[in-house]
Amino acid sequence: MRLLVLSLSEHSLGELHNALLFARQLPHPEDDVLFVATEGHSAYVRQAGMLCQVWTKNPAQNGQLLDELLVTCRPEVVLLADYYNLFMEGPLLEPARVEKIALPLATFDSMNFAPGPTRLEKEILRHCRHSRVFGRGGQFQTVLPAVPAHMAVLRSCPINRPVAEKGILPVSLYKESCWQQDEDKRRSIRQRFNFSEREKLVMLARSSWAQLVFRIIAMEHGRGNSFSYERVLQQLLRLYLGQVEGTVVVLGIGLQPGFSAVDEKVRFVSLPFLSLEEYQSLLWAVDLFITDNITSCSAAKAAVGGVPVLVLTSSLESRGDGMYLAPFELSAEALRLLQQWERAVPGSIFPYNVYPFGWIKELAPLLQDNPYCDLLVRAEMFDVQGTGELIQRLLYDQAVQERLAEARQQYRQILLTLPGAREAMEWVHNY
Repeated sequence: MRLLVLSLSEHSLGELHNALLFARQLPHPEDDVLFVATEGHSAYVRQAGMLCQVWTKNPAQNGQLLDELLVTCRPEVVLLADYYNLFMEGPLLEPARVEKIALPLATFDSMNFAPGPTRLEKEILRHCRHSRVFGRGGQFQTVLPAVPAHMAVLRSCPINRPVAEKGILPVSLYKESCWQQDEDKRRSIRQRFNFSEREKLVMLARSSWAQLVFRIIAMEHGRGNSFSYERVLQQLLRLYLGQVEGTVVVLGIGLQPGFSAVDEKVRFVSLPFLSLEEYQSLLWAVDLFITDNITSCSAAKAAVGGVPVLVLTSSLESRGDGMYLAPFELSAEALRLLQQWERAVPGSIFPYNVYPFGWIKELAPLLQDNPYCDLLVRAEMFDVQGTGELIQRLLYDQAVQERLAEARQQYRQILLTLPGAREAMEWVHNY
């Protein structure tokens, strides 16, 4: 069955990553699947072994390209990754054009927004004066409309809830072959990237599409070059890892400003963007994965694949006078860092599930009664003592590791019971 996948984000890689995993489950994806993605994402698609056409910067021209592909490729199903990106960014296609596709049509739903409508607020843009020049991506508030009635919805698992509803089918992105790990391969991958078995290897990931929003607000306050969220994270990691025994390597993928420093305890290493295969192999070779994005697709892949995942969230609130309300004791180092941060970028300290958007109430439906959450360990970003102790346990405490392994095994069984890509394609085709 021929499939046309429309990748609809210029900034986010997660939705495209999910679509690639889905397509790989099909019998002949190299021949029967065509992706349309941005120029910046096209190499990633091709390196994954898929055919790829490239969007232009012009929505009208992209509409013409879509019309041509619907005729020349003769797809039997069209899949959006994801429909919501048409409203969260400057659209690559006009939503009305997508909704008129006269073929079996479906969208992934990565974050339980369907059926909608759903209102999203980017907390860091609440008081931003000039963000509208960045289009939809710079808006404080975005209303995601309800999914059109004729559009089927595929809940991507992980991360979404594995529950079917009218017009909504949960789909497993990871089948058993995805988590069969080989210890010899793990060692060879670490050797290939020059990481010693004696070192604990920690991978750090942040939300790529949220980085743009943070740059907007930092530039508004004249801090575009002098303030870096990445450097703040690096300082926090030093504080956490100073409590951990042994030497730790913190690994960042892609551009990581300042990620080259070394001290007695912690070494920061930045690698270029990797192909899907290279990244997956390295991801499954690390000892711990840390993210500030609870919806991270990389965190999901790590957790299902056998790597402990620590999600940095925050319930700390700013009083606006250089002092903070927190359900833990705030260390002197953390207080100093918070004050410097808030002076540089006012309004940037608030509770969050995904930094710098916040998304406490927005993600509540996703996180409630979701067995995927049992695979994640959540920690307060600014609780230096508590988070450092938690990292120590995740790296060395066998009881903690066994508890996570049991939750992981139970979740894998859930994934095995869910429909895969073939079943989902049939369901959409008959929808």
